[in-house]
Amino acid sequence: MAEKTAILVVGMHRSGTSALARTISLLGARLPTELVGPNEGNPNGHWEPQLIVELNDRMLADSGSDVYSIIDFRTDWFQSPRARDFAEKAVEILRTSFGDDPFIVIKDPRVALLLPIWHEALTKLGYRCVHVLPIRHPDAVADSLRRRHLKSIPYDGWSTPRGQAVWLRYTIAGIFGTRKTTRCFVNYANLIADWRGVADQMARELGIVWPRRGSAADREIDAFLHANEKADAQLDIVMPDPERIDDMSYSALADGLHAVLVTSGDDNSLTDKIAHTYHSRMSASADLVGAYEGLYPVVWQYYEAQLKSESRNQLANERIAGMSSAVQNLWQDLTKATSDVSVTQQDLGSQSARVESLEAALAHAGRVIAESNADRDRHFAELTQAVHRLGLKDQELAQAASLVAAIKDDKSQTSADLAHFQAESQLRKEIIESMQRSTSWRLTAPMRKMISLVKRR
Repeated sequence: MAEKTAILVVGMHRSGTSALARTISLLGARLPTELVGPNEGNPNGHWEPQLIVELNDRMLADSGSDVYSIIDFRTDWFQSPRARDFAEKAVEILRTSFGDDPFIVIKDPRVALLLPIWHEALTKLGYRCVHVLPIRHPDAVADSLRRRHLKSIPYDGWSTPRGQAVWLRYTIAGIFGTRKTTRCFVNYANLIADWRGVADQMARELGIVWPRRGSAADREIDAFLHANEKADAQLDIVMPDPERIDDMSYSALADGLHAVLVTSGDDNSLTDKIAHTYHSRMSASADLVGAYEGLYPVVWQYYEAQLKSESRNQLANERIAGMSSAVQNLWQDLTKATSDVSVTQQDLGSQSARVESLEAALAHAGRVIAESNADRDRHFAELTQAVHRLGLKDQELAQAASLVAAIKDDKSQTSADLAHFQAESQLRKEIIESMQRSTSWRLTAPMRKMISLVKRR
């Protein structure tokens, strides 16, 4: 792909724009860096750039319109100085979101209402703009809008006529904004039933070659579309009568335009007539419709106030219930505490008696210990004295042992002396006896007797 190409998905909300944008990205076109996240209304993701969505909302507000308004704004706004400033801002956002990527996809339903701004910005960046316009029956779109609204806001603000009228506004803006460009109409039901055929159709009518076509990309797309919301049952296609278009209701105009688009694409004659009738009626009833649309913010403010009031009441009821529960719990705790106090007082009396008994026992034990300590000290003193006496006895015993040894020695000496004395005595006795038996003893006997008598005198 030699030149830079930007694929713009141009269609009404809930018409399959998200499913188509993701399919195109899986076929090789680059998505922006910052995407709007999934939510209750689109759990599989929106696949639209956050910065572009925010800028589109600012442009619609500046032009006096709104994303879900039935009334279109004046086309001369695109030539205003404010529009010029927004176009420059769009260039900056595109650079930020895509860099210089040569093959990109941009999806935001608001783009259908602001195509001149985005064409100018993309052209300045050197892109060739091609467009894919998803088509879904307006009744299905209106029902989807209503169901999405009720998921987050439980008052019915999307009646079927309102959804059909907004569908007409976006679809007509997309048709007229892309008439002089390369474009391709895609039936949402066909995308779900046979995306491969739709991919071939887009490549052929937009003059592009998909960078990713093969088993890997095919499996990813199959898985994504299988998880996506299935297309509605095919409704009857009834071509409008050109002669009766001026008399058709908004619902009939929407049905007629859908029939034309899915049958033959942009039939300039019929689509112009339907668009003219729609714009004429909007112009004629702009004041009334504007007043009608002005009620939605009031209803929303009332609803928010009611929600806040209900929330406050709920919180108050929860607090009251909580306080009642707390009081009940406190009462139970108080009753239990009173019972516990009584039991505690009884326990305290019993404990006091036990304490007194223990104190008496401790006092007695103290006395016993004191007496035991005194006995121990006395026994220790007696033991010390006994040890001292034992020492003295040991000394006396040693002295006795020494004396006994000395006595033993004296006894041995005495025995020897006695034996010697006895021997001498025996010898003297024998000498005396020998002398007495001798003759001289007998001869001297009278002399001895005389001497004895002299001694007495």
